[in-house]
Amino acid sequence: MTKANITQYDSTPSNNADINDINIAENCPASNINNAIRELMAHLKNVDTGSQALTALSVAGSVTATTSLKTPLIEFTDGDNALTIADGGNVTANADFTVSGALKVSDGGSIGSASDTDAMAISSGGVVTFSQTPVGTFISEADMFRLTATQSGGTNADITANLERVDDASFSKIGTGMTNSSGVFSFPSTGLYYVIYIAMIRSTIDANSMFTAHVSTDSGGSYDDVGIANGGEGSASESSTSVSNHFFVNVTNTSTFRVKFATTSMASGSFLQGDTNQNYTTFTFIKLGESQ
Repeated sequence: MTKANITQYDSTPSNNADINDINIAENCPASNINNAIRELMAHLKNVDTGSQALTALSVAGSVTATTSLKTPLIEFTDGDNALTIADGGNVTANADFTVSGALKVSDGGSIGSASDTDAMAISSGGVVTFSQTPVGTFISEADMFRLTATQSGGTNADITANLERVDDASFSKIGTGMTNSSGVFSFPSTGLYYVIYIAMIRSTIDANSMFTAHVSTDSGGSYDDVGIANGGEGSASESSTSVSNHFFVNVTNTSTFRVKFATTSMASGSFLQGDTNQNYTTFTFIKLGESQ
């Protein structure tokens, strides 16, 4: 059989008696050797340019392609199909696909499933749009503290004591939770936090008992007044009322952002109520998302 290209060469040397009909058998004319070498070089060049494909290629080291590497199938060494490349460039992984670095899609590209190819669309600015309502846990921090004892009447000061994380049997927090240091709360991670505080105030002849909230961005060097919850009773009758307020804190640095609470304008007949077994006066912290 004539050896018209490299795929027809034989691994048994004696079976290679010609190159493209040029006789190289024993006792062939000496002039055939020059012609055979030239023909062999042409065969190798065809492999080099890609006009002649190889039957199989086994590489012990790495393969570097300076232009393109063309193949419809990439297999593992035992023959298992790993990646299939279809006409048009679609790539199918036949098992789990693991990326050790970043996985990037084109601007406006999508990530999806076989039945919903655009489940997640990612804009050039990184905005992610879901084609369906997401299911899962997206609030990474949620915590609640309470005042454990009622303050003395007429107390007008920062709340620095008798604070505990709620510990009822049904309670649970999400994430690390807030850190309380003598009434000054610090945050576990950066993000946009929703803070809700509720006060139960018992008053007599004091219509302006105030419960205030304050935020610091400089480790407590200064505080911004961010909320006032106002309650009380203007008549001689004693009453207990629950008042509340809420605010956002855009925490960009966990080492400098702080929140504290205080009572102001509390007359001697006004008390901020607390209890260690149930919620009277509470402080709730929920991380809504990343810092803005």
